[in-house]
Amino acid sequence: MARRLKSILPWLLALLVLGYLLSQNHPRDLINGLSQTDLWIFSTAAIFYFLIVYGLDVWSLHLVFNRFVLPTSAAELVRARGATYLLSILNFNAGQGALAIYFHKTRGAPLAKGLGAILFMSAIDLLLVATCALLALSFLSVNLRGINLSAWGRIAIPLLYLGYALWSYFWRHIGRGTLEQHAKNRFVRWFLAHGVFHTFREARVRDHVTVFLMRAPLLAIVLGAYNAAIYASGALINWTVLYLYNPIIMLITALPLTPAGLGTGQALTVELFRHSLTGPALATVPADTLLLTSSLIWFLANQILKGITGAICLRGLSKNAFTEDSTLNKI
Repeated sequence: MARRLKSILPWLLALLVLGYLLSQNHPRDLINGLSQTDLWIFSTAAIFYFLIVYGLDVWSLHLVFNRFVLPTSAAELVRARGATYLLSILNFNAGQGALAIYFHKTRGAPLAKGLGAILFMSAIDLLLVATCALLALSFLSVNLRGINLSAWGRIAIPLLYLGYALWSYFWRHIGRGTLEQHAKNRFVRWFLAHGVFHTFREARVRDHVTVFLMRAPLLAIVLGAYNAAIYASGALINWTVLYLYNPIIMLITALPLTPAGLGTGQALTVELFRHSLTGPALATVPADTLLLTSSLIWFLANQILKGITGAICLRGLSKNAFTEDSTLNKI
């Protein structure tokens, strides 16, 4: 019951936020906002965006899995990663973990190592987004409904850096040199006994830097691609503002409040970009409405493309190869 409630609550919150946002707009404006969209431009941009992000994602996964988990081909990862997109529609974390489960069941790769590699990449992604957000907050004074995000961010993000640095130092030096004596601590022994932290223990500075640089182009595309959706609706967000504010939005939507940031992402998009939107569409549709409708259909287009890709990649593969079972108890 508790597990079911935990999976339902994020969806309920997303629906509540979306319901509130829709209620703030006149139905006629919402219809006009949707009708402004050039479907040819929008669909072309969405497909190209999805394929580029898909390719860059597999590129970095290929390096990390070959380095820390097992030798695998790019073709195998393209298919396996594509299949996990289907799961990530409902639960992003389940979609990530399913990749480790797949290689465990089909190739005998240690499950903990696979999960650890994904955890390592997720940590790098978070650090990369935090870096962009910190740069943005250095130039902007961001207040959201009376909350001074700039002040909080300038405190929280450096602490995140410090935490990551200490975490990485711990894993590289525990049992060696000055940290050798702490390896006998019961709490530390528990960490060392769990293979899910294998990647952090084996990763060198160059591994952190390499993955950071490989994920950077992916993030740059994700941050800027939303302008394609807006452009298809007859407007454009100032590029400087887009790249300054979008990392902040990504950092907040990374919190596990709603599925894939649905609802919270749209609310932040409207709040932060309403004064930076220009274009002929604004003559007939309010900025808030155009931002809401374009961000919603951009989100839905990506979920549809994930579903189609997942269904295609899953053909010929066992569905059980991506689902958790008692093997998770071995971690």
